[in-house]
Amino acid sequence: MGFGLGSVFVGKLVPDLLDRIGIANTFFALGAAYLAAAMPAALLLENPPRDWIPAGFTPAAGAVSLAGSFTFEEARHTRQWYMLWGMLFVHVSAGLGLLSQLSPMGQEILKQVISDPKILAAKGGLILAIASIFNGLGRIFWASVSDRIGRRNVFLVMFATQAALFVYLPGVGPSTLLFTSAACYLLACYGGGFAVMPAFVADSFGPAHIGKVYGAILTAWGVAGIAGPLVFAQFQRPLALHTAAGLLVVGFMITLAYRHPVKAADAVAQSVTHLMVRIPDPLPASAAGWPAGWDPALLERARRDLAHHTGPIALFLLQRACGRARDPQELHQLLSLEIPDGVDRRAFLAVRSRDVHATTARRARRA
Repeated sequence: MGFGLGSVFVGKLVPDLLDRIGIANTFFALGAAYLAAAMPAALLLENPPRDWIPAGFTPAAGAVSLAGSFTFEEARHTRQWYMLWGMLFVHVSAGLGLLSQLSPMGQEILKQVISDPKILAAKGGLILAIASIFNGLGRIFWASVSDRIGRRNVFLVMFATQAALFVYLPGVGPSTLLFTSAACYLLACYGGGFAVMPAFVADSFGPAHIGKVYGAILTAWGVAGIAGPLVFAQFQRPLALHTAAGLLVVGFMITLAYRHPVKAADAVAQSVTHLMVRIPDPLPASAAGWPAGWDPALLERARRDLAHHTGPIALFLLQRACGRARDPQELHQLLSLEIPDGVDRRAFLAVRSRDVHATTARRARRA
């Protein structure tokens, strides 16, 4: 949010600094101020404990777990990595292109009622400042919406509505209110894309290597920073706006075709699972489908925990271990051997041990 709202304050501060101390000294002053503010804040940053999540937080459906995270090399060999890069490029190209011309476009509309160049420039700057506030607020709004309807659906809505507005803008007429309202919404979407994309990438590739995976996708912002303003500067305004609308339609189509990536190992596991469905279960099973003599609820929780590390093959591993184990503790020990990472293995055993103790305690109270 600070990224978007910062332009409101800096946009008001910089013109005065340029007049008072010149271009070079303005950069020196801003650099010193940023350093003084950012360094103490950076020293306060601290990573949360491993496996920590906020109270009441529910991960997005289909999100990749920490253990199942893609490395950067694995991520960049999927088509989804390039699809996300393309989506961000299109989104930022349209947003930055509009930002680069928003004040001149506003002045062009205001020119019909204001003739003084200084007042005209000030009013154009005011439109930019108001729209920049929505650049910040849009990050909160769209991020919140994405938690409810999903990252992909948010991008579909943003691409579709922005494309329609870019087509509409050339015919907005002399109405300053309509133009400012459209600009506010478009910049809210621009800011919203930056807020939602990191979560979209983390849902797709997991959180373990998100810095490198998303950091490389963020190069789309740099490329779009050249392409978007260049298109708006070189083309006549209606053509530039329609070109941006066309790019947003391309972004919509990419998003529509997007599906979460699957690791090669997980794809093999899914194939094995599909094959196992055809193989009769050699173990005696209860009516619920679990081996007889075991607590079905306990087994289901163990299966879910194991699936975070092994994928869909967890059901087969659990059924096999049930035929060899004599009690829940031994069952969980056998299952933990299927988890390659030592830290994840210990975490699995700790969670399962607490579950067994809680289950035992509940039975004792009922007795």
